[in-house]
Amino acid sequence: MLPFVSRIRRLPSLCMAFSLAFAQVPSLAAPIPIEDLARFEQLTSVSLSPDGKHVAGLYAAPNQKWPVLSIWKTEALAESPVWIPSKNMRPVSVRFIGNERLLFVTEQELTVDTVKGFTRKLYITDLKGSSFEEPLRTGGSTDDAARRVENLGINVGIFSERLPDENFILVERANPSQGTQEIWKLDTRTGKAERIAEGNEEFEFMPAGVSPFTGELLLRQKVETDSSGASWVRRYYRKDARSSWASLDALSFAVKSRRTLEPLGFDREQGKLLVATNKESNFTKVLLFDLQTKKFDPEPLFQNDRYDTDNVILARAVNGTWQGPVGVTVSGPAIEQAFVDDFRAPLHAMLKKQYPGTTVTLSSVREAVKMAIATVEGPARAPDYYLVNAGSTVSISKLGGQRPWLNPANMGATRWVNYQARDGLTIPAILTTPPGWSQGNAPVPTVVMPHGGPWARDFVEWDPSGWTQFLASRGYAVLQPQYRGSDGLGMQLWLAGDENWGLKMQDDKDDGARWLVQQGIADAKRIAIFGYSYGGFAAIAASVRPKGPYVCALAGAGVSSLKLIQNEWGESRLQRQVQGWTVKGMSPVDNVDKSDIPIMLYHGERDRQADTEHSRIFYRAMKRAGKDVEYVEIKEMWHTLPWRPEWHRQTLGIIESWLGGPKCFGGPGKTLAQN
Repeated sequence: MLPFVSRIRRLPSLCMAFSLAFAQVPSLAAPIPIEDLARFEQLTSVSLSPDGKHVAGLYAAPNQKWPVLSIWKTEALAESPVWIPSKNMRPVSVRFIGNERLLFVTEQELTVDTVKGFTRKLYITDLKGSSFEEPLRTGGSTDDAARRVENLGINVGIFSERLPDENFILVERANPSQGTQEIWKLDTRTGKAERIAEGNEEFEFMPAGVSPFTGELLLRQKVETDSSGASWVRRYYRKDARSSWASLDALSFAVKSRRTLEPLGFDREQGKLLVATNKESNFTKVLLFDLQTKKFDPEPLFQNDRYDTDNVILARAVNGTWQGPVGVTVSGPAIEQAFVDDFRAPLHAMLKKQYPGTTVTLSSVREAVKMAIATVEGPARAPDYYLVNAGSTVSISKLGGQRPWLNPANMGATRWVNYQARDGLTIPAILTTPPGWSQGNAPVPTVVMPHGGPWARDFVEWDPSGWTQFLASRGYAVLQPQYRGSDGLGMQLWLAGDENWGLKMQDDKDDGARWLVQQGIADAKRIAIFGYSYGGFAAIAASVRPKGPYVCALAGAGVSSLKLIQNEWGESRLQRQVQGWTVKGMSPVDNVDKSDIPIMLYHGERDRQADTEHSRIFYRAMKRAGKDVEYVEIKEMWHTLPWRPEWHRQTLGIIESWLGGPKCFGGPGKTLAQN
């Protein structure tokens, strides 16, 4: 076998890999019913036990308030699973820790001093649900303040599974009294834990620094301020737990630079660290860093010329020794895995051939028993889950899917496109056209749908909100512009959005709408803008930028006041330096007098991320100015997915009725079959 570095230097371009995914399906379909997207997903959060004997997931069982923890025997998948329901808390994720225990996270409403929000808690149970534990919960006497914090939801999560003994994992939590980091070693066989390390107000340990050879914590970091007042992230390394800490200047960086310099874990030998960085390039690549010489290898270990190579997939060998990197993930149009080991690489290639035109993701890979979970999805296909047994003969058993009642053949066609902004910058975008539509057909009503963040991006994958295909099935083309300020698509595009909220960032969306008209896709008289979170800001901003390309706007959970959002970061010096300083430009609430199109606002009552107050103050300002505005506040709803069915029903109803109503496109949305 060739040395690891020689096996893969440069990953191939992803363009060819996505050609099948963009094939248009010549079918006519009825609109996707609201209930098909509002109801709970049938199966999510699927994982396989280390011994390959059980599969767990969250399943929407009949007559249950919300999805239940479900456990199947892999040798008898047709048999009824063990169901572990919850009456008071909704599970949102579940996974195995060891062979006999499940770790799951729940969401709960939270009200503090009349302010409504929500929190999440972490629990452990056995495979029968006969006992439940809240790991690391404080025992004995605790002061009232700490107990109150603990009851409201402590920050607990998996810190690392890269220990030499596979029966142990490391769990991280925030100390309920000081808020500082604690690292606990958890025995997955017994559920017992012991605290092995503590951070402090300055330092915190890094998961990438957990030695897979000794289990020791060898990396830590802190944020400090230099003489100019700028914040820096400083990294430190020690050879072993008995050694002193030494500064790693090559892995330290100024917060404001926003350059990626992220340790990912150890290579096959402890002295080599894998680091994702774009320090000297537009896209992120993976390099090896020598902890003794404190220098990077001159050649990248993994690199793609067009997209970020932003993570490595690390694993043990079957004999338990540390194998190191067995693959990477590349954030192209979709997030694609690329494997280089002798087990995963051929298995992944076989599945890609089996399910052409989709994204195939391997998880819970159990090489010792030659089994894995495969997730298959695409922009027109909600994720399906398969149990893959790669023994003497390969068998693939479908476990279920998120939304098996949806037919991929009835979905719109999706493709990755690029267009030019007015200043010449190339803007990537995702375009979805209605089922049955093809180039040369009559232009269709169109929705420009910018993503949230704005430091985020969209992928050519199933939209978990369901909005993209919901709109396409109603006869609308949907453009998702990756406007300047989007991250994950190169530093040039990301940095170009700084201090341009409502300005050049907004131009990019408008230019996308005009490009669609030039391409013969969009009807120039029927273009709307709809977004959520930062996308909601973009819709609000569009409503006060006169003579834009839109006939109406729809804003979910939108920011309307730049001053208000800056004040919300006011107590966090670090957050101000990371992102706060970039939030400058045109503040919509100060420009309501310029509004010339109708806008609908909706916002969750428990939203503290893009606070509900943003929609309230914009609505009041628009009303005072005599502008055309409507507002719906969704009782109890919070900002992020997963949402409850009643919230989906209400918001999807708002989207459908507003866009198809008299203030937008002049009538109910219709599929091509109905036109």
